[in-house]
Amino acid sequence: MKQVKLFFSVILFLLFIVFTFQNFENVTISFFKWSITLPLAITALGLYVLGMLTGGLLWSGLKKLTKKAEL
Repeated sequence: MKQVKLFFSVILFLLFIVFTFQNFENVTISFFKWSITLPLAITALGLYVLGMLTGGLLWSGLKKLTKKAEL
């Protein structure tokens, strides 16, 4: 099982590397008065990590609420 996880981790890493080299274009992100220009690959990675964090926080909050409701 560890070998399967390692295999898929290597494949995902290689796909990310290919994505990074194919997407060097800069994109501008604006939020209210602020704006930042970053490469598309960095922007996508940052949004992915932000989504993981917010999803994890939401999931843990919902678990706490349902645990309180069961008591």
